[in-house]
Amino acid sequence: MGDTELSYYLPARENGVNDMYLHLGFHAPSGNLDRERIRLVWAILRIRHPLLASKIEMHSYDDIRFVYTPPHSAENALDNAGNNLEYRTQNKDELIDSYLNGPRTLSNDRISYLIVSFPSQLQSGAETMRCELLICAAHFLGDGMALHQFANDFLGLLGSSTTSELASLLSSEWQSHCGKGDQFGDLPSALESRFPAAKGKMADIAARVDFDRDQKKLIVNWFIHCTATNVTGIYFRAANHFLDYPETNAKR
Repeated sequence: MGDTELSYYLPARENGVNDMYLHLGFHAPSGNLDRERIRLVWAILRIRHPLLASKIEMHSYDDIRFVYTPPHSAENALDNAGNNLEYRTQNKDELIDSYLNGPRTLSNDRISYLIVSFPSQLQSGAETMRCELLICAAHFLGDGMALHQFANDFLGLLGSSTTSELASLLSSEWQSHCGKGDQFGDLPSALESRFPAAKGKMADIAARVDFDRDQKKLIVNWFIHCTATNVTGIYFRAANHFLDYPETNAKR
């Protein structure tokens, strides 16, 4: 993990502080909401974005890693997606309340999860049905914008292809990302690894001082914002306190 990822991971280990979710409620043709179609789309996107299918290994505070085990076949990818997908019959408020106030959904072994809820049965003669979609992800994976982009990709696939086309796409994606016979799967590099290295000891010290000043400014601004306004947007699981801080795997 990079430093930015660690700063979100460490406080969230026990109670899931800041675990993200995105809720989308919509009506769609019942054929487009077939469970096999949903599982196929979820499997395709987990292959495209392997961090969603990764686990976390914490050996020490200085050695925390993403571990990704690539699926050994398209069928295995589909099974893995199904194991991280749940169907319910809750309405929007019940769905969100259970995520925010119930037992934590995510963990080191499951850092993303998809919940699909059909609050009511399809009425006779109705062409569409109501669906409540809850996309759950640990905050150290990304931000709200990334979650919205993921949702756009998810709904785009769900509504634009036939089930057989989705199955063919899954096979193609698996072959492209996992079927090359590489010993390790590819994971995106940490944000910090993409920065140019500091040139010299003084440059490194100056960068650290600048970072500490920015952090203090962010804390002060956040405190002023929270005391001056009502925060009504619900995107993160909250907590009352912060805590102290033989398969082929890809790690970083």
